[in-house]
Amino acid sequence: MQEKVTIRLGTISDRPFVLASWLRGYRYGSSYGRAQRNWLFFPTHHAVADEILDRGATHLLVAHVPNDPSVIVGFLVHEGQTVLHWVHVKENFRRYGIARALIEAAGLPRDLKGVELSHVSDDWFDIRKTKCPESVYLHARQFWAADFWPAGIRPAPPRAGGGRMASGQTHPGGSELDRATAPADPAAALGSV
Repeated sequence: MQEKVTIRLGTISDRPFVLASWLRGYRYGSSYGRAQRNWLFFPTHHAVADEILDRGATHLLVAHVPNDPSVIVGFLVHEGQTVLHWVHVKENFRRYGIARALIEAAGLPRDLKGVELSHVSDDWFDIRKTKCPESVYLHARQFWAADFWPAGIRPAPPRAGGGRMASGQTHPGGSELDRATAPADPAAALGSV
């Protein structure tokens, strides 16, 4: 399948697909994302992904079917040869070497040795442990602690089994946040985080 896709630099018209896939993949595919509430995760992390994509050093590579560049089958977001932010391949196109082709096209080492991974799904984390053991995963707590977040946006660190709800009541981890306690304006809540 690797020969049956073309890899190109991403364009502004790819951005909606990239952001939607990245945010959904990270929200529902990682333990960090699942620990967050939708009303907090999506606006906050949308701003984070926007900030990453807007950086001058960030590159977006897109894999598409050869005759139609608008039919995207996967993408990769990276900064130089040191940081890999996200790799996504549509489910029906997985296990054909597309992610590997994107990694090679980005000039990243095939084993990702010495590459920092800023956003990792649980599936990728399992693969990385066996195939790329020397890559450096920035754990959510390290990522949170790093001065990486856009100005004015810094989400709460991931909770280990509990935390505080918007109302200040203790919230046991795992149960759904009662919508009545969520702030009416999530953007306003971000300012207090």
